[in-house]
Amino acid sequence: MSRLPTKRQGQYYWEATLKVTTFEGAHNPPYRYYTITFTSLFSEQPKVLNVQRTLKS
Repeated sequence: MSRLPTKRQGQYYWEATLKVTTFEGAHNPPYRYYTITFTSLFSEQPKVLNVQRTLKS
């Protein structure tokens, strides 16, 4: 979990950011980084707010 902001008392939704490193092959270095932000705002099911994909340089 990369970021889990605190909401004020009385707010009943959440927002979380997950950072994932992907690989191609068992012994290769990281290939890509994905940062995904989820929320439950205006929904009973989690929804994806944002997806960022960056290459490993």
